[in-house]
Amino acid sequence: MRRVEHGREILDGPTPAPDRAASLADVERLNAWFGGHALTVRHVARALRSVPPARPVRILDVGAGAGHLAVRLVRWARAAGRPIRVIALDRDIGPARAATRSYPEIAVLSGDAAALPVRPGAVDLVVSSLV
Repeated sequence: MRRVEHGREILDGPTPAPDRAASLADVERLNAWFGGHALTVRHVARALRSVPPARPVRILDVGAGAGHLAVRLVRWARAAGRPIRVIALDRDIGPARAATRSYPEIAVLSGDAAALPVRPGAVDLVVSSLV
């Protein structure tokens, strides 16, 4: 496969909703098969070891796509008995809003990864996977 420098991915620009949904489903399937989300959750757990378990943590998921990582972070926190708040940030929030509807710990926010709409100190940890 030839490397394309300075190329744009399908999800970097306007994409018809069915194509975006199919691409995000592919990303989720690959993360499930190859353990991408599990690896990220493990690293988040390690990064938060120094935070007292009863203290609520705030995580910003930059480039959240369909919100699958945010959901996995909340499931991990629930199982660990850890209070959590995840902000799922993406330019197109429709897919994440639909996937995270039943997770009150997740707020979905429209924004640009190059100009994060959060003030310094507003979150404890920032994650960004496959962005």
